[in-house]
Parts: sequence; structure tokens; C-alpha cells
Amino acid sequence: MPRTPSFRLDGKRAIVTRAGRGIGVAEAVAFAGAGADVTLLARSAGEIEASAVAIGNGALAAMLDVSDLDAVDVFFSTRDSFDVLVSNAGSNRPKPMWDVFPADYDAALDLNVESAFFVAQMNKRYPVPHGWDHVMWVSGFADRDAFLEYADQITHRENDLQIPAYNDHMAYDQAVNSSKLTLRMFPKADFEVEHCDADNGTSMRDYIADRCAQIFVENGLTA
Repeated sequence: MPRTPSFRLDGKRAIVTRAGRGIGVAEAVAFAGAGADVTLLARSAGEIEASAVAIGNGALAAMLDVSDLDAVDVFFSTRDSFDVLVSNAGSNRPKPMWDVFPADYDAALDLNVESAFFVAQMNKRYPVPHGWDHVMWVSGFADRDAFLEYADQITHRENDLQIPAYNDHMAYDQAVNSSKLTLRMFPKADFEVEHCDADNGTSMRDYIADRCAQIFVENGLTA
């Protein structure tokens, strides 16, 4: 018999459209069972509210017609992005080809394609902050000044299209509390060309790891 692969979603937020019955509620149950905080969406409240109660673990129910893109925009603009999104809402008007009218065709595409696309887009419209806000988001420091009090290693990709290189030179000038402050720019020759690690080699990662290991040794610590 087929077995569901084991996975964990602890600390993640999942949302499922048309989650009041069938596949939708089964997906919501699976995500909650994997540790996710689950939100169930549907056009009517009855089934998703009952399902959320049955699932427990803080599951939430919210009414939303995903074909109403203005309502979708409002819904996602007032919430943080979800880590997992399942567009389960769909529809069809089964007919022989010669009986299909433009309204039937448009209705299917509007829900099955357009709505699914824009639900995903609006969920991730502001997924990750950029510039210094991105640095704060990653590091956990409250502001740039607090971050620079601790910075002693600044690395950057030469052709980073998200955070321009001049930011690193500014940070180098401002990070004055380290006796071993260094700035290392990685060129295309090192296969470190963009902001996204998926398109890069490992030289930057290895450099940072070696630097951390050296600092641990110098301070009598173990990694």
C-alpha cells in the first residue's frame, strides 16, 4: 500500500483553499498533523469552521471567495505570508466541445488558472524585505546600528542584483568595533554571481565557515 512520506512543518503556516470537504480538508489535516498552523479557506463558513474545530491545534477558518481578486488582495495584505499554500479551489462545466460557450470557458480559466495564480502572487507579494531591512530580517538585530556593533566579517557577491555592492563598503566603514574586520568580494570567477544561493557555487559559504571555525579556535571554543 502507498505510504505518505514523513515530513515535519513545525513552526510553519499553511493555508488551503476550498478546505471544507474532500481533498482540501484532507490536506489541512495532513499539514496540521505535520505540525503546521493551518488556515482553512472557503466561500462559506459552515464546513470550514466545523473542520477547523475537528482538526484542533489552533486551526483557523476564514471565508474567502478566491475568484474575487479584490477580496483576495485584502485578505493577504493584512497577514504575513504563508509558508505553504495549496490552491485546491477549482471548477468545471462538463459539456461536449460543441456545447461550450465563451462564458463556460472563461469561468473555468478564471477560477482554475487566474485565481490560483493571483492567490499565490498576493500571498508572496512581500515575502522577504530588501536592502538593510533584509539584513535585519536575517540577523535578528533591531536596527543597523545594533548589527554593526557585532559585525566583523562582511562578504558579498560582486554582481548581486538585490543588494548593491556599495552597501558593503558603507558597512565596512561603519563597523568599527572589530579588530579583525575584513571585506571579501566574491567575483564571477568564484561562481558567486547572484543573491540567490541556488545559482552559486560554495566558495562563499566555505569561506564564511572557515572564518567562523578560526574565530572559535582563537577564542578557545568548539563549533
